[in-house]
Amino acid sequence: MSKKQLLYAAFDTGPSNYGLDIIAHAQRKKNWGVMYFGNNSGAGRDVAWNMEFDYAVVGGPSSFENAIDREILDYCLDHNKPIFVLGDSPRSILRSGIKGYVDHATAIVAVPSDVDLARQFGYKDAVWLEGYPSHWGNPNTTPVSDIFQHGPYAAPAGCAKIFVCGLKHAKITDVMLGAVLSGMDKRGMDYRAYFQSHPSEIEATKDHVRRARLLEHANVRELKTRENVASVMRASDVTVCTGGATAIIEGALLQLPVVYYLDTLVRNYMKRQTNEEVWGPVDAGSCVVASRTDIAMQLDRLLDTSSIGSSWRGLLHADQVAAFPPQAPGLNICQEVLDYIENPNTYVPLSQRQKK
Repeated sequence: MSKKQLLYAAFDTGPSNYGLDIIAHAQRKKNWGVMYFGNNSGAGRDVAWNMEFDYAVVGGPSSFENAIDREILDYCLDHNKPIFVLGDSPRSILRSGIKGYVDHATAIVAVPSDVDLARQFGYKDAVWLEGYPSHWGNPNTTPVSDIFQHGPYAAPAGCAKIFVCGLKHAKITDVMLGAVLSGMDKRGMDYRAYFQSHPSEIEATKDHVRRARLLEHANVRELKTRENVASVMRASDVTVCTGGATAIIEGALLQLPVVYYLDTLVRNYMKRQTNEEVWGPVDAGSCVVASRTDIAMQLDRLLDTSSIGSSWRGLLHADQVAAFPPQAPGLNICQEVLDYIENPNTYVPLSQRQKK
């Protein structure tokens, strides 16, 4: 049996990681050959064009229009090669750089709600393979942290535990943390804000005096050790984050209360980073969105232990389940992607195969 040849191209971190998982899986199969073309590939353009490939997969696609993406897509159109666009996060398949090619491409989307959006965008077809991108991991296997049960981070009984996840942009992080502190102080609730900075904060955005003043607040505890985000989220009452934080997706998959901080600074930052003012998972229904003026109110609603608070949490939970339903048990998304690419017209989803 001759090998099927797959060309995978990705130039952003998320789709690159997703693609490497698919490639590693394909390379373990005797009937697949793969060329990876993108970040850290080391492959020259001439190598890609000299390879006879059967299918092209564009990961993401790129947040910003990419000349090499376009060359690959143009080559596929000229040589009648099947094109698949692999979404690495909600709404990524709707980026403007792919628009001119969608009527010749099939979208393999990250979440089920993107199927209709992809078709409306103009893709000739779209499919959700009942599982999530491999690089998201499985937060359900992450243990609940015991960090709040003892030592310097022990939370008083009845005290609300708010986990604040930092962004690479230190100024935005400080504005977000400041909004949480000032808003909660005005609400008069008993709380602790547990703050973890991003491990790769941009030096030029740091103001050590500004950060030190925030951390002097009586209700702030900075997590000095690097803790697993999903693990701390599971031990917290609510999480606050912003930007393109993976905590947003993890919170949705775990059905945990998450508040996404959004203001002009965040919109401008995301536009520069991703060419989109609001990150796709936020639009997909993964969290509650709040600004400086209403973040305390949103936190108060999610922390409320009465039936009213339970109703608010229930609404968010319903949105999360609708946007991020449980994936099919035993599913290997990399294998499903390869199976679908090889036989899109006869592919049967895992849930249906398991019924037979």
